[in-house]
Amino acid sequence: MLVKDSPFFAAISSASQARIAQFFPQALANMSWSLAALRRQDPTLLQSISAQAINIMTAFNPQNMSNTVWALATLGEFDDPLLDALASEALRKIKVFRVQELVNTAWACARLAYMNKTFFDALAAEALQNLSSYRSRDLANTLWSCARLKCTDAPLIASISSAALVLISESVSQELSNLSWSLANLQVIDITLLDAIAAQALRRISAFTIQHLANTAWAFATCAYLHQQLLDAIAAESLKRVSEFEPQGLTNIVWSFATLVVRNPQLIEAIASSALRLIPEYIPQDLGNTSWAMAKLTFSDSPLMDAIASAAITKLNVFIAQEISNTVWAFATLVVHHGPLLGTVSSESETRMREYDAQALSNISWA
Repeated sequence: MLVKDSPFFAAISSASQARIAQFFPQALANMSWSLAALRRQDPTLLQSISAQAINIMTAFNPQNMSNTVWALATLGEFDDPLLDALASEALRKIKVFRVQELVNTAWACARLAYMNKTFFDALAAEALQNLSSYRSRDLANTLWSCARLKCTDAPLIASISSAALVLISESVSQELSNLSWSLANLQVIDITLLDAIAAQALRRISAFTIQHLANTAWAFATCAYLHQQLLDAIAAESLKRVSEFEPQGLTNIVWSFATLVVRNPQLIEAIASSALRLIPEYIPQDLGNTSWAMAKLTFSDSPLMDAIASAAITKLNVFIAQEISNTVWAFATLVVHHGPLLGTVSSESETRMREYDAQALSNISWA
């Protein structure tokens, strides 16, 4: 098996660039797909592929277009001119896109945060016409794409939800996590589907990754839907693997339990211990949400709060107003007086007073 960083691939790249004018759509799509499958970053070759693809875009078929945009998304390459050309051509041929091409194209646009409303509306309309052929994975990925791009196509979202409910027993952990996360982001509170997701998740909880556990908990909390059995299962599974969580996952779990006011002392103690170790890696949102959650759950851990305060002091200039408000409210609620933090908040707030809303001003003055 060839190693992706071997001289062989460098030679292929060089030779391909020299002959790029001879590449037709299938070859360009295949080359893009190969780079993505190998996770090989080759900006010069990608630029050559892009230029040639734009030149001959009218010759691309749906599979060529779908594979190319999938490759861009997988590599994290936002190529605006190429994406515009792909969207324009795809609009003309959208009626002959197959299900997998519709799903992959929507997913890629969402992954790249590329929103061409005319194009995505056409994708959504075509998806709606073909939903009966969608698998569970296709439904979850399409709903996730809608959520990422803030597409609020009510008929499509309702139809996906109904179809996903029918196929819920076929859904694996990632699909269950994506469905719940998408519903929460779209602010669609579908209790019937959430109950079905929870029931299936309970059967598959041991197969959930750390991210799936955190995202699912966050989704149910964001939907303000307390499903006690599911939260108990997420807590038990998270406890087994708490050392594997990264800052955002720990934050999402503790924030979710606090939002739903579910007290699980053993889990919160384990999260506090892991968080203390990872505090240097916490971003402002993690610091603000973790301190808020600890206060909401009336869980005071002096070493953790000291560590949060020390980290917050060094990053306070990049906190948004709500993060500052949440942090000082938490310290005051837990009756933890940290003079250096309050002093820094006071100095920082003097120049940012216009950013605070009434609630933030109230929290800060109270603290």
